[in-house]
Amino acid sequence: MHRKRAVADIVRQIEAIAKRRELALQIDVTHENRSVPCAPWLKAQIAEAVAAEGHTVFELPSGAGHDGMAMVDVADIGMIFVRCRGGISHNPAEHVELADADTGARVLLRFVENFRPHGTVNM
Repeated sequence: MHRKRAVADIVRQIEAIAKRRELALQIDVTHENRSVPCAPWLKAQIAEAVAAEGHTVFELPSGAGHDGMAMVDVADIGMIFVRCRGGISHNPAEHVELADADTGARVLLRFVENFRPHGTVNM
């Protein structure tokens, strides 16, 4: 709900600017979909992989968008975030250090090697 209110507020601001400048305005919504939560059971296994690689586990308050929205109707989702310079992501200025890419790959490999399907016990 917060996102919808934020979008409505931004649209009102755009409309006010267009009116003040006597501009015709057309806003075309090209994509509108919900964000989706990551599955707790996958998050737990990802956290185990991060910790096993010797790193501190951080959980980001990120509702999975683009990739997650496409998959959540067929499977639970989880995400591994890789540090980007300045926190910039999905932008031409995005830059990942080789060491951070390596860490992300090692965490993913460890996760896959130790994967336990949902509902199984840790043996």
